[in-house]
Amino acid sequence: MPKGQRRGRPRSDFVRKLGRWDQVVRYVKPGTRPKSMSAEQYAALPDSLQLREVRIAVRGRNGKPTTIDLVTTLLDVRTYPKQELAKLYGRRWWIETDLRHLKQTLGMDVLRCESRDGIEKELWAYVMVYNLIRRSTSAAAKRQDVAPDRIGFIDAMDVMRYQPELFESLVLEVNPWRPDRHEPRIIKRRKDRCRYMTRPRDELRKEFEVTGVAA
Repeated sequence: MPKGQRRGRPRSDFVRKLGRWDQVVRYVKPGTRPKSMSAEQYAALPDSLQLREVRIAVRGRNGKPTTIDLVTTLLDVRTYPKQELAKLYGRRWWIETDLRHLKQTLGMDVLRCESRDGIEKELWAYVMVYNLIRRSTSAAAKRQDVAPDRIGFIDAMDVMRYQPELFESLVLEVNPWRPDRHEPRIIKRRKDRCRYMTRPRDELRKEFEVTGVAA
């Protein structure tokens, strides 16, 4: 089919049906090598690949129901039911929460060292502290017989900072299970009205006609 007529049409061949909105299909290796792929990578690909296509209902970023199509290599419908795949898809963004704790909660969004060795030490320090806090949440979750993600990261961080003697024994608060919770991605605190420094100081001094330094 000409490239202009492919929009909205499947790129795969039907193999067998596994259930409602659940099927196995075959993807065929393209006849020409994509520019983003080396000749060795293209030659290593199989001529075809069987995959599973599953359509599930989820909540979008606006909180409204929507449908998406998942493509996976997990073909066994008994081992990997459709409902479990939907749950797994819902957990995919949890890594974003973990990265937010590193960058925002712990303050790793701005690294202050100026040398390569200093940056590496700073990064390892953040990783060490992060793992210590996660160790505390895992231990608290085990004592209270809940999943580790039900224990608040900030709560554990505060204990490690202000009550280190209780770090290994304190029972932390268990957060409610809210898998469909959606929060707007907005900044709560207002930023300063000053502009960001995107040029060297010497250039900015000349632009604003700064001739001296205030005491």
